[in-house]
This record gives sequence, C-alpha cells and structure tokens, in this order.
Amino acid sequence: DNLELVVALVLLVCYAAACRRMARAKDEIRTTLEDFNIDACQCFDERDRPVVYWNIALLMHAHLNLPKETTQKEALAKFEELVKTILPVAFNRSLGHGNIPYKFVAIVCVITWIPRAIDNFACHVEDGKPVKYYLLSWGLVSVFVATPAA
Repeated sequence: DNLELVVALVLLVCYAAACRRMARAKDEIRTTLEDFNIDACQCFDERDRPVVYWNIALLMHAHLNLPKETTQKEALAKFEELVKTILPVAFNRSLGHGNIPYKFVAIVCVITWIPRAIDNFACHVEDGKPVKYYLLSWGLVSVFVATPAA
C-alpha cells in the first residue's frame, strides 16, 4: 500500500519535471523568436549571406506587395518584424499547450482517487491500521488537485 504511494509520487515528480523542462524549452524558443535579428543569424557559408538576404527581400516584396523602391535593408527590417510578431504566436499555436490541460488532470485524479481513497480508508479502519498514512496520501493528492500550477 505504501509502495503504491511512493510509486505514484515518483511518477508525479517525473511528470512535473518533464513538463517543466518542456515549458522552459518552449519559452526559450519564444524568446529567441521575439529577439530575432537577421544580422545575428548564422550562415553555413558566409559567402551565401548576400544571396539569402536578396531572396528574403524578394519574398517580402512578393508577400507584402512592397513598393519597388523599397531597399533591401527595409525589406529585411519588415522580415524581422514579421518573425518577431507572427512566428511566436504561430509557434505557440502549433505546439498547443504542450501539457494536458489542468482541469482534465484534476478530473482524472478525482475520479480515480476518491473511490480508492474511500476503500483504503475503510480497510484501514476495519483492520485497525494507523490512519495517518492514509490521511497523508490523501492530503498530498488533495493539494495537487486543489492547486493548479501557475
């Protein structure tokens, strides 16, 4: 019975650590996109940079219908602006929340733990075992379900 509690707590901590790692990675990518600077980008071969810039400027002229007199520098600035404003939003939408929504986790916990908790409590009382372990495990689950992660 205590082994089940230990296993559940270990799995919960592992899940929380994985979610935290994923949230940090997503935040780092979002920050990188919001701070995008085309001049700081790395080219495999620096001799390709003028060609890449020319292609980006050409794409921006076609995509945004920029006037023909728009310079390459202005077109690249528009590209940077698009990357900084549109890509972070698109990135977040494409990945979704990345985690199971909290309300679903809470519902699953309540549905699975309440019947089990009632059975365990009845067994503890009937067998005369200390109820403190039962109360501790139920208390931990209650705190997890009652307090969503920020």
